[in-house]
Amino acid sequence: MLFLLYGFHLHGDMMDSTFWILTAPVGARTKGMGDSFVAGKAYIYAPYINPSGLAFMTNRQFSLSYQSFLLGCMYANAGMVLPEGNNIFGIHLGWFDAGKFDILADDNSITESSVSIQNDWIIFLSYARTLGWDISMGVNVKYFNSRMAQQATISGWAGDVGLLWDFPDEKVTLGVVIQNMGKNLKYPGEENTLPLNLKFGISTVLVEDWDLWVEDLPPDVESITLYGD
Repeated sequence: MLFLLYGFHLHGDMMDSTFWILTAPVGARTKGMGDSFVAGKAYIYAPYINPSGLAFMTNRQFSLSYQSFLLGCMYANAGMVLPEGNNIFGIHLGWFDAGKFDILADDNSITESSVSIQNDWIIFLSYARTLGWDISMGVNVKYFNSRMAQQATISGWAGDVGLLWDFPDEKVTLGVVIQNMGKNLKYPGEENTLPLNLKFGISTVLVEDWDLWVEDLPPDVESITLYGD
């Protein structure tokens, strides 16, 4: 399938960096579409946007990704999807490192010591299946840990739940997902709210059997689909 790499992504203020690991963008396909994939299907990174998209997976898949940012920051991810009949299981692991800063002496000279700014890791389990009436559902259970400046540590649980409603004759899919449900967590002297998100999405097949002048392509490659959230 050929995807139109344009996405509508509206959001509020930047979330606290404490929970960046819960909102980290993963997957070149979804990032290229502005994370507009709530109504997307059959993609190993679907749990990061809407776990019900896993319900359309038909074979086992494994993925690795690595992202390098400015100032020494990095984010790495590994994931696996295991379809078992109508039940689809997934597991993803993520690691975020915000780099280090040098410790200054009293005269502002750089010492040989440094401190890690932030280190986060996350593991989450996914489950998805079709329910009938062209409806699919998916859930994530996530456990995460964040350590700031090698001093304060915070960890906790969060959950996601999503639905997809497929209109095969109309070539339209509707999606909805609630992300990061869970209790507020506290650093010493400060309470942090999880970045709760409610998202709606729609996808529609604009063109089918598009002639790419290339022989022996699968039928679903010769199409254009538009996504919006």
